[in-house]
Amino acid sequence: MGANHKTFTGGYKFNNFEGQPSQGLILFNPVSDVNEVTIKSGQGVTAADVLEALQRTNLSGPQSALISTHGKIEPFKVKDIIVNMVEVEPYNLPSRNLLSVGNNAKFMFGLKDIHNSYSDAKITLVVGENQIGLLKLLTQNTDKLSWLDLVTVVNKYPSNLKEMAIPLVLHKKYPVGYDPAHIAVVHLGIKDVLHVASVVSEKKTISSTAVALSGPGWKKNLVLDIPVGTKVKDLAQRYVAEGEMRFIKNSILTGEQLALEDVVTFDTDLIIAVPEDRRRQTLTFLRSGKKADSFTNTFISKLLPKSEKSVGTNLQGERRACVSCSYCESVCPVGLIPHLLHKHGDKNIINKRLAEYKIFDCIECGLCNYVCLSKIEVLSNIKGAKEALEKSEISHNTYVIPQCDMVIDRKEVASGE
Repeated sequence: MGANHKTFTGGYKFNNFEGQPSQGLILFNPVSDVNEVTIKSGQGVTAADVLEALQRTNLSGPQSALISTHGKIEPFKVKDIIVNMVEVEPYNLPSRNLLSVGNNAKFMFGLKDIHNSYSDAKITLVVGENQIGLLKLLTQNTDKLSWLDLVTVVNKYPSNLKEMAIPLVLHKKYPVGYDPAHIAVVHLGIKDVLHVASVVSEKKTISSTAVALSGPGWKKNLVLDIPVGTKVKDLAQRYVAEGEMRFIKNSILTGEQLALEDVVTFDTDLIIAVPEDRRRQTLTFLRSGKKADSFTNTFISKLLPKSEKSVGTNLQGERRACVSCSYCESVCPVGLIPHLLHKHGDKNIINKRLAEYKIFDCIECGLCNYVCLSKIEVLSNIKGAKEALEKSEISHNTYVIPQCDMVIDRKEVASGE
């Protein structure tokens, strides 16, 4: 089976960052009490049951939705399943750790279990063009399966996000803010497939998940098998380096900040630890060293692409007025003009023009923030403008929903009536 290749304009190729996860998978035993969360095996338990428990088939969406945002999609309504294996973020849970010796066959069992539950759906494995070893492995194992496709995508962020992968691979308009189930799609990762195989094929109850400790704030960047429900503080007490840390779930660009009392869930892939830095650094954009990842050729770090880059939390003293450099526009993967949208939001100019500029197409990948020389919270202003539009009754329901093939009857209201 050959692999189709997909590419897109915009996006960003990240360099090598310090604090990458190591190889291997180590069992972690928490010290604190854990409120155990399990997905149980048993007679008649199917892949659909497991994916429902993992909340991969939910029908959630915005509060202002005019369609039902309750419940789950039924298996017979699912038309496409994407297993997204792309590694394009500064930190990723490596596929080599998940598909180590013995797990290759398990992964295939999981795919077949999923096919048995969703027999009307096409399953597509999505791999980065740079993941040569994984691509070779998948090609060997899936060559004769008619219900399975293999697609490679350009090695740029945000091809790992469902909001980008679904339009790119399936050529479907994605309604940002809704779960993929609304357009008859289920979007999965490697862990989801392995969890299905554990419960359905191996008849095991699962209560733990693989999590990578990423970033410069850990003493060791391990990949751990952690009981679901474990508190972040248990990991911090054992592995965190000295100093105050900020903990972020899954993505340095889009992930939520975690408190020490927060717990590991089945969808926790990474816990990124970044040292807090509150020192005032004026005009940092003019003096970035070789460890600062940079989008512009004016920085030394851009001339040293192979050097290990660092991440930080310091924004003190950096914000300036927008200089209209258009860097955010050049990386936007959906062809927007983020600095224009930001200026409207920042100045509270909320009108129909924003919707005509396709603000509702923003997938909130965070690249506009990342490349901004002035360290403006571009994305926050865009999100705020979206919310303000909804309140002014210039709604995504008019500009997004009609373009999407939504599974749920549009006459159903959000209350489920």
